[in-house]
Amino acid sequence: MLSPVKRLLWVGLVSLGCSNILGLDDFHAQSDTTGGASGGGAGGAGASGAAGGASGATGGSGATAGSGPGASGGVGGCNANLDNDSSNCGACGHNCSASGADSTDCQGGVCRPTCTTGFADCATPGGSAADDGCEVELSKSSENCGACGVSCLGGECLNSKCEPVVLFEVLGRSGGDGIDVSSSEVLFTDYDGGFVLAVPKAGGPERTVADQQPNAYLLDVDGNSVYWTRNKGITTSGIDGSARLPLIENLTFAKELVAGGGVVLFKDAHITSITLGSSGGVQDVSSNASAHGVHYYKGAAYFLDILNGGTVLYAGKSGGTSATTFASQLSGGQTLGQLVMNADLAYYTVGAQSWAGALKRVAKNGTPEPWASGHQVRTLQTSGDLLIWSELASDSDLTSGSLWLDSTQTSSPKQLLESTDHVKSLVIDGDAVFYSVETSAKSYRIMKLSLAAAIGP
Repeated sequence: MLSPVKRLLWVGLVSLGCSNILGLDDFHAQSDTTGGASGGGAGGAGASGAAGGASGATGGSGATAGSGPGASGGVGGCNANLDNDSSNCGACGHNCSASGADSTDCQGGVCRPTCTTGFADCATPGGSAADDGCEVELSKSSENCGACGVSCLGGECLNSKCEPVVLFEVLGRSGGDGIDVSSSEVLFTDYDGGFVLAVPKAGGPERTVADQQPNAYLLDVDGNSVYWTRNKGITTSGIDGSARLPLIENLTFAKELVAGGGVVLFKDAHITSITLGSSGGVQDVSSNASAHGVHYYKGAAYFLDILNGGTVLYAGKSGGTSATTFASQLSGGQTLGQLVMNADLAYYTVGAQSWAGALKRVAKNGTPEPWASGHQVRTLQTSGDLLIWSELASDSDLTSGSLWLDSTQTSSPKQLLESTDHVKSLVIDGDAVFYSVETSAKSYRIMKLSLAAAIGP
């Protein structure tokens, strides 16, 4: 507390503009720290931590907001702790919104609401923008479907599940039997039109890769090249349509096609290999007419055979060598259907028909084990640690079904689509699956479905 003499001297000097004489700045630092100041004096920081400010003529209360920082961190003249005041969170007057929230809180100068079930705070507005609370309704946000950051890749979000996107549709023609992806496009065959077509993954106009390809059926992409089967032959070109080249003619009907590792594997009368850019030419991988389900994996051709009670075999990708048994006694008197290899395990279907059956897996020389029990798998693909397949609604209904996803680590199937048209072909690409559906006897669509909602952010 200043003595009466010092007070009068200080007030008089200030009124004369002499506040810089003889260290009088020190008097400012010694002003009343209890918060009360005489009329005309400057109130210091109050004991409660409020910022110091100019008091009225009768003296400040010490709790009055001022222009300097107080002990509790209040800033900017709002007499608040900007770290934890929901009405002044991070800045004076910055109010934490209660939209979509059960309660609001300010933590470290950032609004952290407790969201109402079904809502989420997925983004914090920057700068001086008003807070938006729990701004996302997870059941319908196409960029935050079921959880923050889960994008439906252009599709709608319905009940926290991503809906598929139609990339291409044609009426009056059959097609979509072969489908694969390049870095930016989905490529597919149009059987009735005799086309190989491409459409951007993100959506947009289709383009023609090749025309005048009667009965264009199966298709596979390897690097910058695309391969497809057509009437009695197999053709290749660049994915841009350049350098088109017939690879083989006079086939009966190529039922399977896989490209990779400098070879093209296909099933006509036998599983056969075409070595690209080599005089090695065409060689049988298996001379057994019952071999099918060819899959290229780790530099070898894997396939199924009904011999020995159902067998998975593998052989050199270029053919001309004897096949080696991977696992046998797999069918149990039923028919083997499809095969994919993942992490040195064979996943295959077995049932009354080759086109649909129960899913099993087996290690080399191992005993088969059921996988995804209770499911009748029709079209099967794998990528990374994922398995995706389509199912038919029933054995007698070949026009509709569903789409499923499972892990190769622990089986726990998740339904991606409860009801869809008959899935003809599918391919997994990162966080999406692209697939073709037959909407009627002479119509088809190319579809895209985000996997993010099923896999998680």
